[in-house]
Amino acid sequence: MLQVPTTFICPKQLLELPAYRQANQCTRDKMIVVCTLLCVARGLKGEFVQIPSGCFSRFLSLKGFRQIRESLSSLIECDGEFSYRRSNHRKALGYRFAPQISAADFVPAPLQTKRGRKLSEHRGKQRAPKLLVSGNLLPVHEKLATCLPMFTIDSSRLPEVLDSLPLVKQVIAHCNAENCKAGCRFFSVASTGRVYSSGSNLKTEVREILQVKGDQKL
Repeated sequence: MLQVPTTFICPKQLLELPAYRQANQCTRDKMIVVCTLLCVARGLKGEFVQIPSGCFSRFLSLKGFRQIRESLSSLIECDGEFSYRRSNHRKALGYRFAPQISAADFVPAPLQTKRGRKLSEHRGKQRAPKLLVSGNLLPVHEKLATCLPMFTIDSSRLPEVLDSLPLVKQVIAHCNAENCKAGCRFFSVASTGRVYSSGSNLKTEVREILQVKGDQKL
């Protein structure tokens, strides 16, 4: 599931796109939301990222997403091939930003409409404290998953760490950190045995300020 963004950004190429300039403010906000979500999903790495359409439905209708996707076709590429995510068997398409877009192109893009501002202000309410565990877990994995909720982030040092990061990394790191602080965590084991978790998903700089039970610094 895509995490709830804490800050909205977009590539500066979007602001120059005719479809963006001609759209109303509500549609512009939707374009910015889609760009932010793909950024959070690591769509800048060059490879297609699998994202079920249902992940976008928390922010805009399926029909609306299709229209936005067509409008942004010069900025966001879609592989057009359905595949199934093993963890939840949901059908997903692959998305990525076009090759000409880099992390340096992103700029802050606050949402302007009343609905957009409400989404930004109440994003925290969409996080339900829980630990999602999936994959072929061995006993050692089960122990690791049990220990995961013990780790917390030093909130007093987090703003300084985030300010030291480039904009794109800052948005991703802030999003992951806020979800972790809210108690929304995951632990998954791939078929290769590799472990993915809300801890390993944190940026290196944020992992350096992790604590155990709130007081023992790692």
